[in-house]
Amino acid sequence: MVAAISYVFATTNFLNLPELILENGGLAFVAAYGAALLVLVLPTIVLELAVGQLTGRAPVQAFYHLSPVFKGIGISQVLFTLLVLATMTRFVGWLILFVFHLFWTIQADRPGLPWLNCKYFPELLSAPCRDAGSMANFTLAAHTKLSTMQQESSLVQFMSALERPSSSIADFGEFQYYLLAAQGLVWIVVFCGICFGVRWLGKVIPFSFMAAFSMMLALLIRACTMDGLIPILKIYLNATDWNKLADIHLWKLACEQAILASGIGFGAFITMGSYNRRSNNLVGDSILIVLGHALLTLMQVITVIGLVGFVVSKTGLNPLDVMDKGEAQMWHVLAYFSYLPNVKLWSGLLLFASIFILLNVFYLLSLSVLATLEDALGDRWSRCFPRFILALFVCSLTFAISLYFATQAGRHAYELVTGFLKYVTIFVILTCELFATAYFYCRFKIHFTSIYLYI
Repeated sequence: MVAAISYVFATTNFLNLPELILENGGLAFVAAYGAALLVLVLPTIVLELAVGQLTGRAPVQAFYHLSPVFKGIGISQVLFTLLVLATMTRFVGWLILFVFHLFWTIQADRPGLPWLNCKYFPELLSAPCRDAGSMANFTLAAHTKLSTMQQESSLVQFMSALERPSSSIADFGEFQYYLLAAQGLVWIVVFCGICFGVRWLGKVIPFSFMAAFSMMLALLIRACTMDGLIPILKIYLNATDWNKLADIHLWKLACEQAILASGIGFGAFITMGSYNRRSNNLVGDSILIVLGHALLTLMQVITVIGLVGFVVSKTGLNPLDVMDKGEAQMWHVLAYFSYLPNVKLWSGLLLFASIFILLNVFYLLSLSVLATLEDALGDRWSRCFPRFILALFVCSLTFAISLYFATQAGRHAYELVTGFLKYVTIFVILTCELFATAYFYCRFKIHFTSIYLYI
């Protein structure tokens, strides 16, 4: 149960929901997201847990046991998982680099942070340079925004100094050893988490989950005790437009966000369900997972909204001018801390919380791939290739796939791959998964009353 809740405790909603809510009707979007959780996510989690619990196998063999025709769905889930893990490795690697330079400034007793302050780090930044949390005027857009993601900002210059990006994806360039080492460290940690089996992982994940939850709770308390919380909440309430519920675009965004944030369609819930007893109450577990996801999402969203409200109260900017979505929002949140005292403390809490959260996702997705290999080899071959060796193979393979992201062309490759993987492939796989299970129920005339066996 803790593993499943930690899996849906992702950074996706932390980075995307605050702006999505404000742009798409306020509470109307919240209602649509809640409906998507109930109508789409909850039944799919029940379905995936039931498939895993019934077959006792990872995705490939699980769908093969349902019907050999649908074995390809499990294979596509595993291949897609490998690509997603390789892509996410770059993001986690950057978080580790931020942590490394945070400790470097503390050890060297240097003021400020290299991604926030221009004047203290001339070896990494160059003129013209503007602090990431400062305001920049855009005459063409006729308004003012934070300079976080502009070419002259300290954050972009800091990342460019470490990455030295090439002009195009075709210009491979050289490996960037800071990023390469950080990505390697990610997979060393993941290997240490999964190599000793499920029982060991059952101890690692609760520790990571509680560490991340405690840090996020500290950030939530800080965000709720700063100026600007009440005014920003009023802005969100005033943005509510219930008529937008008639707009199909809003429902599309809500369903996309619910799918990406809950992690359905990757096969992880099938793998987790395969370790349950057949008499396990999977419907009750699924309800608790969705409720846990909703509560953790509320905590994350309020944290970001509180920070945005504080920055808006200090700068007088429009809330949408200090927010973004996806990875860019993480860099914006780091820039928010430049307006707070003890900037290194709060930056460290956010970075460590995000790393722990994402590592839990890595553990469980890697376990799904590992369990698939164990199913394919069978008991006899598993004696020749124990879990330790298979875990090393999985981690080495995924690290090898991620190597291109550690080159000078890595930034361009990352932008290309993330758009394709997150917004096309997962929906195709999920559709096929739902179709396969529906076919199985209808073809063999299995009635819904059989679900009571798992309640």
